[in-house]
Amino acid sequence: MKSLLFKVRILVALLFLAVVFSVYAGRSEATHAQPITPQSGGRIVFTHIATTSNSAGDYTDIDNPATNNNPNAILEVTSNWAPHNVYDDSTIGVWYHASVGKWSIFNQNLKVVPDQAAFNVQVLPSISSVFIHVATTSNSAGDYTDIDNPATNNNPNAILEITSNWNPGGVGGVYNNHHIGVWYHASVGKWSVFNQDFVAIPNQAAFNVQVLSASSSTFVHMATSSNSTDDYTDIDNPTTNVYPAALVFVTPNWNPGGSGGTYNDHAIGVWYHSGKWSIFNQDLRAFPNQATFNVYVLPSISADLVPSKSGNPPSYCNVTTINGRQILIARVQNLGYASSGLFNTRLEFSTFSGPVILTQRTSVGALSFVDLNFDITGGFYTDLSYKLTVDANNEVLEANENNNVISVTCVG
Repeated sequence: MKSLLFKVRILVALLFLAVVFSVYAGRSEATHAQPITPQSGGRIVFTHIATTSNSAGDYTDIDNPATNNNPNAILEVTSNWAPHNVYDDSTIGVWYHASVGKWSIFNQNLKVVPDQAAFNVQVLPSISSVFIHVATTSNSAGDYTDIDNPATNNNPNAILEITSNWNPGGVGGVYNNHHIGVWYHASVGKWSVFNQDFVAIPNQAAFNVQVLSASSSTFVHMATSSNSTDDYTDIDNPTTNVYPAALVFVTPNWNPGGSGGTYNDHAIGVWYHSGKWSIFNQDLRAFPNQATFNVYVLPSISADLVPSKSGNPPSYCNVTTINGRQILIARVQNLGYASSGLFNTRLEFSTFSGPVILTQRTSVGALSFVDLNFDITGGFYTDLSYKLTVDANNEVLEANENNNVISVTCVG
């Protein structure tokens, strides 16, 4: 086991040392915090994006007022393939990075967190149905650990969401590098956390637990031959259908209601496609038939502006000629459920004559997009390398402030 000191490392300053092209105001990608977004029951919900400036090795620091300098915060986390289509085939957990006063998402296998990997995050309220479970020799046997809590005892229909917690309260540090789930231990009337690969639960391994009741936004999804294809299974629910801004959280459930029993020993995540949210296996392995998952859906009530691909086929390098001028068509998408209001989009690139900064001002409706035409005539001979920043002056309150910038090289 690594000690906490192993994780306390210096964040190398990988911020791009941008040449000052002008005095145009821009955001600091390293320090810009996400807004507090209250949701039902006092939860705070957002999507965290791993970047070179907030990540180091196997972890990525969360910068949010609800979690900063709060070692007792309880978080639930689910990998989200969108908005940058990045896989992270690792079992994830959270840990309190005491030296910087921030909670972090980390890979249990110590693999590097991929740049632009995204995670849905809940910061949970202090209520009786939210707690931390610690595995001990008295409550564990083999690959599982029994939860003893009034909210779950003798309640086979409870819906649990769980996340591994390396060091609750900033104390301790126990890895459990195994894909986990929950199952109802009927003989003792308790829900349990278990390792999908049958390996014993480590002593003192800790888990954040949230107990929910079935509702329109809290339900159990079962993978079947009719709703699954290869490595993913589509969720068909009014709270998620045609709603790309939904924040979806999932936990494998071995036997909903105490019935059934199907393993899925894979790292999982969620992704949005063709009007539906889906649960997928990060390693692209096929979904087992009858595998089941607890699903909890929360809305994003803010705008969420991201650079997106345009053209056919979609590309970040959609360059065309209009009236003899070279035009880069840059798409700005609003993944949020609120209109953005006016904001600036900034394009930066270099030419042999020096740096160029172009800006356009626009707005985007909820769940919509706008294509912006930037005149880059004479900007490059062969390859074009550019940086695009949406909401460049931080004028829009967004559900996620960490997905506004892309850097792209277009091969000429």
